[in-house]
Amino acid sequence: MDSDAEAIGRFHAVTVPVFGDIGVTARRLLADANVGRVQTIDQRDDVASRCEIWDAEEKRRRAADDHGLGVASAPLFAVLAQHTPKHAGESRSTSEQHLLVRAILRLARPVSTY
Repeated sequence: MDSDAEAIGRFHAVTVPVFGDIGVTARRLLADANVGRVQTIDQRDDVASRCEIWDAEEKRRRAADDHGLGVASAPLFAVLAQHTPKHAGESRSTSEQHLLVRAILRLARPVSTY
């Protein structure tokens, strides 16, 4: 959807192009969509419990994955989190944190002698 007809489909393929102001068009579509009259089942609790299960399984998987370096990054982050101030890492992105851990792991690896 766009208010500029030439912009529709410029960067991505479009199946159903919609030309119009986003606010006006969205309100019109919402009004015509029978919102509030559709019978649904609230599945938020089920989704939340499944997310908890997935998170626990993902943490176990990550804790075992050392990428061939001998130390998995997930438990290393867990230990670092226990010994650093609560908001210490918030200014770093996930990729920056990953690079920091890789650098720490490289420093911790024994140096091979020739």
